[in-house]
Amino acid sequence: PASGPAPAPPRSVSASACLPASVSVSIRPESIRLLPRAAAPAAAGDNCLPGKIAGVVFLGATRRVDVAVDGVTLQVTTDADLPFPADGEVVLVFAPERAVALPGRVS
Repeated sequence: PASGPAPAPPRSVSASACLPASVSVSIRPESIRLLPRAAAPAAAGDNCLPGKIAGVVFLGATRRVDVAVDGVTLQVTTDADLPFPADGEVVLVFAPERAVALPGRVS
């Protein structure tokens, strides 16, 4: 039998080495619900982000609502007759399965 160096054991890589340093999350504007911050909590398992209404555009049967959340403006599509709180303080609510994680940071 031939002799030589023993084969090196397989190397393992930790899971964190495969994860991107940052991610962006994509979600359709119509998949987000707006609730007044003082309203009852969302359903268990829903994602919730506190924000403040920064602008509203009337689109006929719907409105596009710009909501400032931690320095980022998110767009939400709502029914045209949805009432907003006077102080503009809202909670954005969406189901986890409606969000898509994308590797890297999108500006």
